[in-house]
Amino acid sequence: MPIRGLWSSICHVLYDAATLLLLVVAVGLLAVGLAYEDSRASTQGAAVLATLVVLVVVGAWNDRDRDRKFARLNEMVHDVSIGVRRNSEVVQVHTSEIVVGDIVEVAYGNMVPCDGVLVEGSDLKVNEYALTGNHRDIAKNDEYPFLLAGTQMVGGYGYMMVVAVGEHSFKGNIVKLLAASQDSPTALQHKLETAAHQMGKFGLAGMLVMTVTLG
Repeated sequence: MPIRGLWSSICHVLYDAATLLLLVVAVGLLAVGLAYEDSRASTQGAAVLATLVVLVVVGAWNDRDRDRKFARLNEMVHDVSIGVRRNSEVVQVHTSEIVVGDIVEVAYGNMVPCDGVLVEGSDLKVNEYALTGNHRDIAKNDEYPFLLAGTQMVGGYGYMMVVAVGEHSFKGNIVKLLAASQDSPTALQHKLETAAHQMGKFGLAGMLVMTVTLG
């Protein structure tokens, strides 16, 4: 999925009951303060508006950060030609055509196209930073035979047996979780939204009282 622009991210955050309520309250209090020259209403309006700005900035930043991670993971494995051992001979197939059970060639400089278990190889090393955040190159052998889709081969040559492809791979599950989290608020967002709801309710009540009193 494409990375949302800043304005799109802001609109996405604003399209929420809590932020819309805060916006109405902030505008209302500022209007009351200007109309009746009430400094208390103006101060409260400015405070609500500041809260709204923090909520929007944090929400938009988190949305764009999730979009970037999603896009980076989703584009990790391109549909390229790779060697697969079938019927005792190596043939070139597109990575999108690989199925569970295939014996796939893995070599220095290539991206691992799917999840698999090493069946033979020499001096294999993989960098899993894109998935795990670990910068160190990891040796793959009989003791550590698992290879993950989206990781980078940085040494050696061999073959692995495919155990998971596409959305069923480790990378695919991460992509699905990131996609599902697009509309799930972070802990900070949840706290800000709770505070926004409470502030909005009290602010709306206060605005109505001020309007009636000053009117």
